[in-house]
Amino acid sequence: MIGLGALGSRRAEPALVQLFEAEQGSDSGAQIYLAKALWQIRPDPRWLEAVIEVLASADEPMRRLTAAEALYDFRDPAAVGALVKALDDPEGLVRYHAARGLLALHGLPDDSKDPQHMRYQVMSDAERHDGGKRDILAAIAGRPISAQ
Repeated sequence: MIGLGALGSRRAEPALVQLFEAEQGSDSGAQIYLAKALWQIRPDPRWLEAVIEVLASADEPMRRLTAAEALYDFRDPAAVGALVKALDDPEGLVRYHAARGLLALHGLPDDSKDPQHMRYQVMSDAERHDGGKRDILAAIAGRPISAQ
């Protein structure tokens, strides 16, 4: 799936759309990967909305984490808004990946090993979380979404 998206395979689009529609409402992660591949072939708000919906409402933390990771590649203001909201997800790893995605979308380094880095702070306890979130929002404020 992802390979077809990375290649921009328009010939594969109808089959991928059919698979995407069959996956709607399921608990499988396939819908996220299909939406990402379809977005790479032809950006359409339907694909982005599906991933945002999983991030906002999936019961399973790994599905939310996968959705947050997928949004790194959706260079769209709606993806930014969803990742900002996910900075308050109950699961620390989802918050971490939301922070990483926000930094990446805005062309900022997202690979620091420093345990005091804002990405690690946002996944921590309430006090460190708030400071990390504040730092991330300040870092991306006024920055455009990068072209990649």
